[in-house]
Amino acid sequence: YREAYFKASSMNPSTGVVFQYKPKEGAEELIYQRISDITISMKALDYLHMPDCIPSRYEVEMSAPERELYDMLRKDLLIPLKDGDIDAANAASLTGKLLQMSNGAVYDENGKARIIHDHKLEALEDLIESANGKPLLVAYWFKHDRERILKRFPARDINTKKDIEDWNKGKIPVALIHPASAGHGLNLQEGGSTIVWFSLTWSLELYQQLNARLYRQGQKHTVQLIKFKQAGQMIVCLAAKIVHRFALSSNRPPKGHDLLLLYHALPKQEREGCPLTEFSFCSLPRNESLCVEDRSPCSAALFIKRKRTVSKL
Repeated sequence: YREAYFKASSMNPSTGVVFQYKPKEGAEELIYQRISDITISMKALDYLHMPDCIPSRYEVEMSAPERELYDMLRKDLLIPLKDGDIDAANAASLTGKLLQMSNGAVYDENGKARIIHDHKLEALEDLIESANGKPLLVAYWFKHDRERILKRFPARDINTKKDIEDWNKGKIPVALIHPASAGHGLNLQEGGSTIVWFSLTWSLELYQQLNARLYRQGQKHTVQLIKFKQAGQMIVCLAAKIVHRFALSSNRPPKGHDLLLLYHALPKQEREGCPLTEFSFCSLPRNESLCVEDRSPCSAALFIKRKRTVSKL
């Protein structure tokens, strides 16, 4: 079965051990055809009348001094401070630290959250005011994101059955939700139709599942997916990685997919020269979809030390 419908996409060149397989072109259709006499596969969106789902981006920019701190950590893996340095032991740790800085705060070596800026909080305040009482579901990733949001706004966590009931009754104007703890099984479509991604996640599954808490059967209003558009390499890397996983899972990402559009907001020369992804998107004629061309896995360390930066999304 694996040899007939899949091919190796990642392997150890010295030992030949395959770490990951991906479907061959047209394999999905062939598999469904072979089992069509004993199974039936139906997608809800193909048979249900659903409202539109509109992705959008809200621009947030760091100031020059804040960007200097970001670049210092990116290049030196260290920001020396009087009562506790902000450091990264390796490339993996650095990606997390830079994402935290993009959100406005970062943990130092003592586990204390150091405030860098409040730009995303200010942007969230604008979104709350523009919603004019319409409930917002805010997705966060780091603990200090939640703490800073709760300190500034009368927000409430979605944890218990009572929280879910109150949200669906429209009693919670700003609700906080963590993709890893509430990404599956919750029916929140009755309480609102807007998700604000205060911080994105590396997981495609968590991203899609959380969006599906609102964009599901029973939703009566247009769903908005709002992500912050911010200068910063890790933001680009994160968005691109999710797009890559989406592409691997479906072979042909839809032309209007929100994360694909986010990635393609980059200038072409930036996309082609940036080693932060394991793929490149190839532009085809307007009437066709986009295809994915595999490349060798990227080196996070090489990416982090690279002098050339992606300045805009």
